[in-house]
Amino acid sequence: MNCNSLVAQRKRVLKALEESAGGLTTIELREQHDCMSPAPRIFELRHHYGKRIETNYSYDFNAQGNGHRVARYVLLTANS
Repeated sequence: MNCNSLVAQRKRVLKALEESAGGLTTIELREQHDCMSPAPRIFELRHHYGKRIETNYSYDFNAQGNGHRVARYVLLTANS
């Protein structure tokens, strides 16, 4: 069984961001990493765990082919 607690979602989001060089969109975090509300998890990672995460906005398509304005979250390293 996949755990969808807030703790589990935060861990998945952080791991996914750490493994992604170009960041991840809201759609990617929802569809590929099972986090239905990425924005609150990003807020928590920033404000409660001190992670430096940049937000950029773009236009992307979901699995159904519908276009959306989405956030792209990028985890910044100590060197960025």
